[in-house]
Amino acid sequence: MAPVAPIGAHQLMIFLLQVGLLLLLALALGSLATRLKLPSVVGELLAGVLVGPSLLAHLAPDLQQWLFPAQAGQFHLLDAVGQLGVMLLVGLTGMHLDMGLVRRRAGTAAGVSVGGLVVPLGFGVAAGFLVPGALIPDGADTTVFALFLGVAMCVSAIPVLAKTLMDMKLIHRNVGQLSLTAGMIDDAFGWFMLSIVSAMAVHAVSAGTVLTSLACLVAIVVFALTVGRPLVRGSLRLAARSEGPGPRWPPRSCSSCSPARPRTRWGWRPSSARS
Repeated sequence: MAPVAPIGAHQLMIFLLQVGLLLLLALALGSLATRLKLPSVVGELLAGVLVGPSLLAHLAPDLQQWLFPAQAGQFHLLDAVGQLGVMLLVGLTGMHLDMGLVRRRAGTAAGVSVGGLVVPLGFGVAAGFLVPGALIPDGADTTVFALFLGVAMCVSAIPVLAKTLMDMKLIHRNVGQLSLTAGMIDDAFGWFMLSIVSAMAVHAVSAGTVLTSLACLVAIVVFALTVGRPLVRGSLRLAARSEGPGPRWPPRSCSSCSPARPRTRWGWRPSSARS
């Protein structure tokens, strides 16, 4: 087996320039957004807009093509680093999530999540049916297009939401915890529905398959709430019983132990003060 060829020098140089430029712009624009009393994530997102095809490709197309060439290997190299950063941000968000508060406010989080799902989904589907036919891609079904638009509207961006709450110092407050919980529920449902609608558009999946998938999703949620939680609690109780009782604290007094020290109202009386 032949050894794998190392990355080329030019490709590595372009990659380092890309990462360096993006980080420099993100820090500069993030600081500018903070000075304007905005979350720093606003400036960090603006950095991608400035060097992307929206602005730099129109102002300096040759520079944009040289710095961000349309090559699969170069693009995937930068995209892998970006995906790694997103996963680290999501993991950091999970570390800040207070599960005790989530359990206590589960009803409120579910209500916020339902509202965040139903309202954008309804308006998106309605807009998909009302949009002119000239804006619908050729050969696309109007129903599938409307469903795709509605599902795309109700999917949130957990990394951006978490970074915004961190910048505003709200992630440890009740509103931040409830927003993260509702966003996670919305994302789980939204990405699941987006995969189904994408399959309908690409592989012409029937409506019966969609209904079956939704029924399976509802069955999984009901099973987790009705059967899964009691099973988890029972296993935790059995594990606690198998470990046996822990050491008693404070320990019981015994004849072989040292005599108890007399106490005053404010604490232990020093030995020199005893009569």
